[in-house]
Amino acid sequence: MTHLSQVIAGEVNRRTHTALGLAHQRRHLLPDSLESSTPQDRLVRDATQLGQPVQDLMVAITSTNNEELVFSSLSLAGIAHASHIQNGYYASLVRSADLPVLQSLSEYHGIGIGISPTITNLGGVKDGLLRAQVAYESSDGPKTGIVRYDEVSFSLAPKSESQAKEIVERVLGPLRQAGSSEQSLIDTLCAYLDENRNWIETSAKLGIHRQTLSYRIGRIEQLTGRNLKSSKDLAELWIARIALKRS
Repeated sequence: MTHLSQVIAGEVNRRTHTALGLAHQRRHLLPDSLESSTPQDRLVRDATQLGQPVQDLMVAITSTNNEELVFSSLSLAGIAHASHIQNGYYASLVRSADLPVLQSLSEYHGIGIGISPTITNLGGVKDGLLRAQVAYESSDGPKTGIVRYDEVSFSLAPKSESQAKEIVERVLGPLRQAGSSEQSLIDTLCAYLDENRNWIETSAKLGIHRQTLSYRIGRIEQLTGRNLKSSKDLAELWIARIALKRS
């Protein structure tokens, strides 16, 4: 019995090591599939060699705080997945048939996951990622449970990458006039909106003095021609902030 237990333990360790190793090797597949310059035939070949399904897929989005949990859980459950941090989220490319496992994972660990519609092949990963983000953000990021894109009744988020770029250009494009300060102004606007316009929380998040924050807010309003006290202008800036994640 002791010998049998050792054999079983050894086999379990071997399979665990193999599963985790393959999952690590697949990490590049997700960002590669988002690059238009990546030849599809090469991408399919690489995925096939690494045991990653290439049809009837979906993208699952969750917080980067759940990275290790999702990576390990999917790997040890025997699910072939390509997972990577994308657009500030932890994204996993899995089969549509794996949805029940993701549902169980979400419920057991109490994490929120946004799910894209089924995509037929690796060429649809970019749109799948966008739609999974829309699902995840439909309630400011679900605290727990699965949110499917098909179940989101209404969203102000852009529905395509090109639409997102157009919104960002139209609303935030004028910030380029700030030159080298452009990125700091964009970061300030995002933090200010994310913190529900709380000056104390925004200053702390950015690590700047309140007077510096006041100056930056003034510059943002001046350059964009929008007043952050106006409901209309605030709505436009918020939509642009969402679009920025997708452009």
